[in-house]
Amino acid sequence: MRDMLDDERDRALVRGIVSLAHAFNRKVVAEGVETPSHAEALRDMGCDGLQGYGIARPMPLSDLIAWIGAWQPPAWVGVQRPVR
Repeated sequence: MRDMLDDERDRALVRGIVSLAHAFNRKVVAEGVETPSHAEALRDMGCDGLQGYGIARPMPLSDLIAWIGAWQPPAWVGVQRPVR
């Protein structure tokens, strides 16, 4: 993921994994999304969900419920509010 924006081979690998998952009717959640550029490229490749520091840092379970209640996605994330 890290180099997919600069390296065509990395980008092709990610694109292939997404296509393979969709061929088997699986949803794809991209891990490691840290920048708006990564998010946009992964959405364009057909990723169904995004995860990474660009959305939230790791947190203890005790903080998760409050985070979910208060979370507003950045405009670049392009996802809906998490379902409870």
